[in-house]
Amino acid sequence: MSLTAHPLCPPKDSYPTIDEFRLGLGKGSSIAVHTFSAGVLVFNIVLLIILIIRFIKTVPSRQVPSQIWVISLPTGMAFCQFLMVFLPNASKFLLASFKVYEAAVIYKFVDLNLKWFGGEKKLLDSVGKNPVMRFNLPPLCCFLFCLRKTLLTRKKIQF
Repeated sequence: MSLTAHPLCPPKDSYPTIDEFRLGLGKGSSIAVHTFSAGVLVFNIVLLIILIIRFIKTVPSRQVPSQIWVISLPTGMAFCQFLMVFLPNASKFLLASFKVYEAAVIYKFVDLNLKWFGGEKKLLDSVGKNPVMRFNLPPLCCFLFCLRKTLLTRKKIQF
């Protein structure tokens, strides 16, 4: 028994055109997906603006750019899914672009944590002389067995 794809389905590893996307969802569902996608994006943009204004008023100025990068992740995700709904053929490019953006956000998050501790030196001073980090704690104790005890050094946290 061989499995054949439905004639309306695009080939494997391809994305539907806008018309195929609408046809596959149906008229009502297509309108709902597009509307909610736009609504989620607008909601996230409003929240981002509110948080940026609040950060400018309350957070030390040297931390504001990193804070904005970190809190922009939900808005970036909403923007990516918005574009993927309206431009389904660009999904591979959008997902690759989002991975780069996500890496930048993670970098800024680590940078922000180092700023909160006062830099690498103060972070190492606050954790003691020979800090040992354990990664094989539940629920990952079976998967990270090779990372039993890891010594935290300046070289390991340096950028």
